Amino acid sequence: EVRAIMLGQVEDDMKRFFCDKCGKCCEKLPALVIDPGLDDGTGKCKFYDSQTNLCTIYDQRPDICNVDKMYSAFASLMSYEEYIDMNYYFCTKLKEV
Repeated sequence: EVRAIMLGQVEDDMKRFFCDKCGKCCEKLPALVIDPGLDDGTGKCKFYDSQTNLCTIYDQRPDICNVDKMYSAFASLMSYEEYIDMNYYFCTKLKEV
C-alpha cells in the first residue's frame, strides 16, 4: 500500500509521476543532463522561484522539464512503468546530493 502511494498508483492501476515540488531538479541543473540555456549561472534554473519552489513558466516549461512529454524519448527503451520508476529513483538521488 505504501509503495503504491509512493509510486503514484492511481485508480486505473497506471503509474503516474507525482512531483512533490521540492525544487531539487530545478536547483541542481549541473547534476542533470539538461539544456544549459536553463542555467542562471549558479546551477539553478533561471525560471525557478526559490521562494515558492515553483516554476515561473510552468505551463510553458520546456519538454525536458515535463515527465509525461519526455517519455517519448524513452519509449523504445522501456515501458512507461519503468520510466516512472526511473524518474522516482533519480528524484530520490537528487534529494541526497
